[in-house]
Amino acid sequence: MRRETASEAESIVGAAAMAGPVAADHRLGRRPDAAAGILRVRGPYAAMTAPRLMRLVRWSLGAPGRGFGLLPDCAARDAADEGRVAAEPYPSGDAVGIASPDGLFVHDGDGRRPLDGAAFGRRLAGAERFAALVLTGHGAEHCMALGPAAWLATDAGYGLPGAVLAPQACAVPLVFLNGCGTLRLAGSPVPRALSLAARLHAGGATVLGPMRNLRGGAALETAFVESVRAGQPAGRIATRLNRLLARAAGELPSIVVLGEPGRAVAARPSPGAGAAAPARPLAGRAMRPRSPADPPDDAQERLHAAARAAGRALRQGEGFARWAWPAAAIRAAIAALEPALHLARQALAVGDMSALAPADLALLAGRLDRARRALAAAILDDAAATITAGDWLQAAYAPVMRRRLARSLRCRGTCSAGGGGLLADYRFDDPAGLAAPVFARECDRCGSVSEWMARARPPGAAAAGAHDRTAWLDLPPLGDAVAGRVLVHRSARPRARAWPEAGGRVRFAMQDCPVAGRVTLAALAIGPDGLVARYGHLFRHPADGRFHPIETEDAA
Repeated sequence: MRRETASEAESIVGAAAMAGPVAADHRLGRRPDAAAGILRVRGPYAAMTAPRLMRLVRWSLGAPGRGFGLLPDCAARDAADEGRVAAEPYPSGDAVGIASPDGLFVHDGDGRRPLDGAAFGRRLAGAERFAALVLTGHGAEHCMALGPAAWLATDAGYGLPGAVLAPQACAVPLVFLNGCGTLRLAGSPVPRALSLAARLHAGGATVLGPMRNLRGGAALETAFVESVRAGQPAGRIATRLNRLLARAAGELPSIVVLGEPGRAVAARPSPGAGAAAPARPLAGRAMRPRSPADPPDDAQERLHAAARAAGRALRQGEGFARWAWPAAAIRAAIAALEPALHLARQALAVGDMSALAPADLALLAGRLDRARRALAAAILDDAAATITAGDWLQAAYAPVMRRRLARSLRCRGTCSAGGGGLLADYRFDDPAGLAAPVFARECDRCGSVSEWMARARPPGAAAAGAHDRTAWLDLPPLGDAVAGRVLVHRSARPRARAWPEAGGRVRFAMQDCPVAGRVTLAALAIGPDGLVARYGHLFRHPADGRFHPIETEDAA
């Protein structure tokens, strides 16, 4: 699919009639009217911070029929202020476009059927256009996968693997960006000028999407299509999607609407439209990771401690070998650790420990420590390779582990956004029992902040900063970890650097971050208690290559 220019794009104005009562104009910072139906929230873009949007999400879930939409920097008054939306017929009728990793589809009165790339592109901006569009897959604030081979992005210079379509060419009135963090607004590393949702909204679209990382996209895609074809307005569609997330284990409701919340598409209802999929309630609390006490100097106790650490490392290695591909180095390190651990356990099983000389015990402990460190290095190599190749650690362990929300908490200024957002901790359990639980911490303004094994020390976030053509990551002391590395997501060009043992600032030049757009700096450390990963997020402008700090709310 070729990249279309703004001059070739068409914009949509107007929408179908809105169903249900409409609240009076509402300004950000005021408490929503408890009796309101669909609420229009006006205010400056910089004031649309994650905590404020989460309050609106919780309000919308408080009673049936609620929904809200964000109208940033709206000075002009129009029919929407009076609770009316001008209706405009769509040439496409009720057709909904669907772009997912499985391909490109259209859903109309005849059901869902595939479309080739050329036909799908014509529908985006042509005379027979889609009335609504859902994009499911990889995404961020500045780009979204458009099926398996193309992208919808605000600039062609991000280095995305595939054809790029400009958002100005997407003349669809209702768009659901069903990917991670696509509706992060104020506080995002991505400036407003390059926000895909903001660009689509400026072109006349009403845009739905999450302000957090998102999973379970297929179920949300189905619910969106059903709701559109049932004629529901955008604000209530978002509320339905949030209810699905609230009922699903391991998810926080975070879908918001940028634009007119009363926009709806006149459609013929699909069978079963409006029915929410059954899901399990959220449950569970996070374990508090801890570090073991330093082992005593006694030779017997040192061997006991080495055997315990090796046993934990072996369990970690078996889990990582299950996640990693290929895992030859990890399996080789496991094969070297197993006989050493077997000999140590045999020695510890001897009834009279005085029969073994302290030197023999020390040799066994030393062999165990060396084998454990070799396994840790193999795991660290695999984790670093995963991240520099452009993936995330969750892509390795999440498919084989059960995920649930452990807790949510307030950010205290340790993330890239400098505080003010909300954090969520997710716990992943291995049903096969091969690996310890893994925790992932996410910020609704930054994205992934940390990942750590259950027994690893609490991670805290890494603070990322930038000025002009230099970026940096401020790190805490390495502590009792065996080794640590600092690297760039999606970039193997700079060699992984050592994590400073005493902590401090690790700098990266522009050439160290060859991929423009959202840039993630990663710091990995592994020790006796498992792996810890910390992430910091920045934005590199595709035009001049300069790093941009995260935008903050205006003082006003």
